Amino acid sequence: MEPGPSGSPQANEARQLSRYIAAAAAATLTAYTSPFNLTGLPAISIPCGVDANGLPIGLQLVAGPWAEPRLLRIARAYERATSWHERRPR
Repeated sequence: MEPGPSGSPQANEARQLSRYIAAAAAATLTAYTSPFNLTGLPAISIPCGVDANGLPIGLQLVAGPWAEPRLLRIARAYERATSWHERRPR
């Protein structure tokens, strides 16, 4: 393998691996939001609890087209009624 313009073959492989890992992480993080990104429906995720390890659990709310104001009011009402948004992960 010939060295690329920015370094050794190992450096090029490391960059490729880094890009692959970043793409895989992005796919994992957006797995539950992709349908809403594709359809254009408004969605929001808000804290709603913690798991056995103290990590946060999110509640995802989705609304119909052009219902962003209603969705934000519902999310804000939930936050006012609970204190999950004030907790920090362990």
